[in-house]
Amino acid sequence: MGVYATALGSAVVALAAVLVLRGEALNAPLPMIFVLGVAAPVTERQPVRISPNAETTVSVLPILIAAIAYGPLAGMAVAALGLIVDCRPPVSRWLIWTSLPSLAGGFGGIAGEAIGTSRGSLGLLIAAVLAAATAEAIVDACIGGGVVVVRRQGRGCPARRGFGRRSGCDGQAVTSIDASLVGVGAASR
Repeated sequence: MGVYATALGSAVVALAAVLVLRGEALNAPLPMIFVLGVAAPVTERQPVRISPNAETTVSVLPILIAAIAYGPLAGMAVAALGLIVDCRPPVSRWLIWTSLPSLAGGFGGIAGEAIGTSRGSLGLLIAAVLAAATAEAIVDACIGGGVVVVRRQGRGCPARRGFGRRSGCDGQAVTSIDASLVGVGAASR
């Protein structure tokens, strides 16, 4: 687990460095990063039962809102800030679960930026949210699948077996898309 945790932590640092070298900046006001960062763990602790044996949370919403409204570095910052309070032994476990949403938020922001949201088009905003939510879901599923492989408890990336069966969290991406549209619309006013 330690090697996997180190690899994921290094990937977060590498992604942030590439984004900065590419000219990205933390475009969000720091109070907004703080508010969204505090909202992330609160929403994590409010699960929604979607079937008798599966539940999901909307903890990805603050991350996606930051990533779409302010860029990938903001998404990464909100994700990391949201989990900083959970840092306790074993640290490798915390590093994995902090790296996962940080990478997902970063790649979600990159996907959203590729579409663009600043042109004032609702259609582009919807496409950017779809792209960001899809990127987040794929990264989340694959890194979470990596944990399953490292622990020798399964076969890995659920995205290879079909996006719809994502880690028992069917519908999270759709919920993320709907709520992110509302959040980004409010943030852009």
